[in-house]
Amino acid sequence: MAALIGQSGIVVACFTGHVHTALATTFAGRPLLGAPGIVSTMRLGSKTNPIADPDASPGFALHSFDACGQLSTIFHYLSPA
Repeated sequence: MAALIGQSGIVVACFTGHVHTALATTFAGRPLLGAPGIVSTMRLGSKTNPIADPDASPGFALHSFDACGQLSTIFHYLSPA
């Protein structure tokens, strides 16, 4: 997959879902973005047990492109009910 993305002239970013945590890194030279969970949040890289944090605020990511094709991502967190 990295080779296909790296060779593509049209892939500007990679988005992943179902990771239950906000993250930003790169993959194949492109931004790789993940969104927080809307039900539970994962503590990726944590040795805390359980890895899922049911008390963390749920959230989502909003991705948009401007007229020049520039990507912007905003992570939103929701208040507990």
